[in-house]
Amino acid sequence: MPVAVSGISNAVAIGSASSSQSTCAVLATGAVRCWGRNNDGQLGNNTTTDSLVPVSVTGIATATAVAASQSHACVTLTNGGARCWGRNNYGQLGNNTTTDSLVPVSVTGISTANGISAGGAHTCTTLTDKSVRCWGSNFWGELGNGSSDITSKVPVQVSGIATATTISSGFAHSCATLTAGGVRCWGINFEGELGNGTTTNASTPVNVTGIATATGVSGGYQHSCARLADGGARCWGHNYAGLLGNGTTADATTPVAVSSLTNVTKLSAGQNHTCALLSSGQARCWGYNASGQLGTGTSANSSVPVVVVGVCEAAPDPGFSDVSPGAYYYDSVAWLVRAGITSGTSPGHYSPSDGVSRAQMAVFLWRNAGEPVPAGPHNFTDVPTNSYYNSAVAWLVESGITGGTSPGKYSPNATVTRAQMAVFLHRNTCGVASS
Repeated sequence: MPVAVSGISNAVAIGSASSSQSTCAVLATGAVRCWGRNNDGQLGNNTTTDSLVPVSVTGIATATAVAASQSHACVTLTNGGARCWGRNNYGQLGNNTTTDSLVPVSVTGISTANGISAGGAHTCTTLTDKSVRCWGSNFWGELGNGSSDITSKVPVQVSGIATATTISSGFAHSCATLTAGGVRCWGINFEGELGNGTTTNASTPVNVTGIATATGVSGGYQHSCARLADGGARCWGHNYAGLLGNGTTADATTPVAVSSLTNVTKLSAGQNHTCALLSSGQARCWGYNASGQLGTGTSANSSVPVVVVGVCEAAPDPGFSDVSPGAYYYDSVAWLVRAGITSGTSPGHYSPSDGVSRAQMAVFLWRNAGEPVPAGPHNFTDVPTNSYYNSAVAWLVESGITGGTSPGKYSPNATVTRAQMAVFLHRNTCGVASS
């Protein structure tokens, strides 16, 4: 399950690639801290000593974004420049050398960068004019410029991209979202990670099939995922352990919908798992879980999204005159409103002391789970099949949350208070400790 990173309380961006054994964070001050493996100097602190806690990257005070890969890392700066550090055997630091560096070096010719992504041995950045530049290894066409050269020690322009909004790199491929909502990818395509219905590598960008409303993209080791304007997500490529999230383990050369996932605000594809942050502040992950990557408290793989225990972002004031900041249920009610589970009983009122029926409680829980369709009916005689809570109750039974109040009875009109309901939902979903 998730644990707090020591000494980090003001992070505004984080970077950790699909093949990375280190992680970096940009702080609100513009400084950068990294932790983990450091055999190639990828922590940027002028040593090759691994670190179990964050260490400061030397000489970085104005970072806006960070990308960490297997053996190198890069940042963009407020002045539009980019700096990289770590391994440089393919020129992935972009400073016109192949000399490793234990501290950040400036990327040649980059002065208007506004996004950056690090692959296995290549790096890409978006510029303010919405073009893309890449540098480093080009063995599989990772640089996207159609060249047969196997490396470039300085940035080169990616062909045919003039409206890029975001960029993300996998191990040996990269993808960009476009202002029109499409996605284009280039590089290795052994597992269909380019999403164009083939397994043919591409040294220039190809269109991802069927994606027209993308707002973000994330490149995993051998798969890719896109966040859509409607809050859904699509993934394609390698599907080991179900990392595409569609309930199967079959590879897909074109995008497939991630099951029961709505209101996605952020998406990140790892080596063999993928995670999403929802508008509720909740996180869900899917795929390989032998080391606890899914954050569920187990090591069981999942081919569909599962809730990460203990991860819920703080919610803003809910705006109810009858919910004071000092109330024990304040944070819980704020979270419920942000999650879209309730909007109160009337404008400006939550009515915390009012009762909530077990029927209403079932619907709240069901909505919080994404309104999954139950596989079959329940056996309660007091829950009409045409009732507004019928599907919710059937799902509760299926999920093992309730077996009813007595054989054949659910007691839908029995009550708990709305305050108690809010706290129960919040604790159950977010792992918030009782007080």
